[in-house]
Amino acid sequence: MKFRKTLKVLAASALLFGTVGLATACGDNNGGTTDVKGLIINEDAKVIRGDFNLVDKYLGCDLTWTSSNENVAKITKGEGTYKVIITRPDKDTDVTLTATSGKYTKEFKITVPAIDVSEIAGAYTFANNKKTLKTGSYDLEAKATYSGKEATIAWAVDEAQASIAKVENGKLVITATAEKTTVTLKATFTYNNATSIKKYSVVAYDSPLGNPVLTVTPENFKTATGIKMDKVVENTAHPDEFTMSKQGSYMTAYSTKDIKQITIEVYGSYDNLKVYAGGSATGDAITSTSETISNGKKYTYQFAAGVNQFYIENPSNYAVQLFSLSVYTDGILSAVAPAHFDSTNFKSTSTVTFNEGVVENTKFPQEFTFNKKSDSTTAAMTVNNENGVAMIQAEVYGTYDNMKLYAGTDDKGTEVKATSSEKNAKGDAVIYTYVLPANTKAAYFVNPSAYAVQMYNIWVYEGTTIQQPKAETETVDYEKLFKGNYLEAAEVTLPEGVTAAVKDGTTATTVTIADGKVKINPTKDETVTLVLTAGDKKKEITFACIIKSENPVPSDAKSATISYTKPSANTNVNLDASIADYFSSDLFASIEVKKGTSTSTYVLASSSSFRLYANTEMVITAAEGKEFYNVEFTTAENKNGPYIVKVSEDHKTITIIASAQVRLTEIKVYYK
Repeated sequence: MKFRKTLKVLAASALLFGTVGLATACGDNNGGTTDVKGLIINEDAKVIRGDFNLVDKYLGCDLTWTSSNENVAKITKGEGTYKVIITRPDKDTDVTLTATSGKYTKEFKITVPAIDVSEIAGAYTFANNKKTLKTGSYDLEAKATYSGKEATIAWAVDEAQASIAKVENGKLVITATAEKTTVTLKATFTYNNATSIKKYSVVAYDSPLGNPVLTVTPENFKTATGIKMDKVVENTAHPDEFTMSKQGSYMTAYSTKDIKQITIEVYGSYDNLKVYAGGSATGDAITSTSETISNGKKYTYQFAAGVNQFYIENPSNYAVQLFSLSVYTDGILSAVAPAHFDSTNFKSTSTVTFNEGVVENTKFPQEFTFNKKSDSTTAAMTVNNENGVAMIQAEVYGTYDNMKLYAGTDDKGTEVKATSSEKNAKGDAVIYTYVLPANTKAAYFVNPSAYAVQMYNIWVYEGTTIQQPKAETETVDYEKLFKGNYLEAAEVTLPEGVTAAVKDGTTATTVTIADGKVKINPTKDETVTLVLTAGDKKKEITFACIIKSENPVPSDAKSATISYTKPSANTNVNLDASIADYFSSDLFASIEVKKGTSTSTYVLASSSSFRLYANTEMVITAAEGKEFYNVEFTTAENKNGPYIVKVSEDHKTITIIASAQVRLTEIKVYYK
């Protein structure tokens, strides 16, 4: 046997945990094998907590690897590498990894430690840590999971703070005051009869009003948006005040959500103003509380739930000098109440016109319908108002955003995107809010899609401007943070204030959560469900980690091409349904589309191609006596998003998983 004893092994791995060796031509060695005594791996004689890789060749010769404990360190063969998948045990465990090249072997020792309770505690994130909480109850998690191991959590609050906060029935109960108070929580983690303590803090503070959506002052009262006023003038003698004239001056506004409170700061001590719930002095009178301020009084008017309009009047014989008016609401302010249309009154008015494509819904009379686009009609509502169109809100059944809004009298105008969308109280519809550009006189609200839109309500706000509340936090589109499928390692940075945890009762060995990041490493096929938390709101996100398959085709395999049978018109195909009408072959026992991890409820059989949407799946089952080995697609319109083909071990089923939209015109199947 020839062997070069002076050969040096060089570190050549760019992986996090890499095996190193020097590759040469194996044909120079004994029978295609070589002595492996010079082989080195970085992990030898070390404590290992995570997965790592091993090379599959040494000095140009093939290596095989085995593990003395597959339950702790499982070895799988990949392309050009071996993967060692670590599962943390219940106690520290030594594992021997053996490299073999022909008759030669070499052993390496690693130690895989048990999960320590401090690791579980360190990986845990308390969603409300350092946040300000108002009076109420907040869930406390009873368990923490890390790397498949679960610790219990016992919560406690210092007795000295019992009047402000306490732990009761698995919840943190806050009784806040107008003073900010820091509350310390002690969390005791217990795992495997060991404990670890961590401390967190929250700030108890009741500020139910937040910031006013509008404050009217002497500097801005002439241009203040979202409020209507009459006989309100400047005070030329005292420019730090503005004046509500005697005998009938007023200010009024309408909010898309409840008016919580208004405050009025006035000069002197005369309480001559009257405040009403509603748009006129015929509404319920609202009484005030007052406090003394420099040179005057501050009057506070609080409104009952369900009031979304106020009216302030000065009916007295004396002018009233104001320092400021502040309006507290979570909604958008409009100078006047909107015109409202529902299934009982979607009739054209002097300023709003519905065309013949907008009809009643005879099956669901609480709705009215914007019909799908046809050759003769596009269902639309047109608004023409010389006083302006400030905003339109539409409560649309379901979740499909098919309506379009344009500034102008047709779809040639500037498109106006919805500024917000939120579920209605019932949860079966979405309320879309469209804020039009200032001084817009006309609007065109249309359904240009191939699907009818069912409408509960439409509100049209007259005027040229509205007043929107400033967003305190950025709205997070949780679905777009994560993809439906991961084929390669990825890292997702969570927005500030958002935390993530693996859903209780599930495991996720392909995911690590730490320091505001979710690291995804698809080392095996696994479905992962995470719970994202922002304040008191939680959202579940599910995605799949998928390992690509090679799917080798035997040399004696046959192939067949199945063409797409096009429908006469575009057709939505429900998921979990057969698509044999579109791809028919004696090779198939069945062919279906599945939901997978998609948020879609259907795929599309169009007049040009069959469209698989992102994260949907196509499952083909072989006919009796047939075996499948791989599949290829012919695609249309250059729409060939990435997809994965998974072949079952018995070669009876092929699953195609779309990572983006794929438009199919042919399927080529390799079979025996």
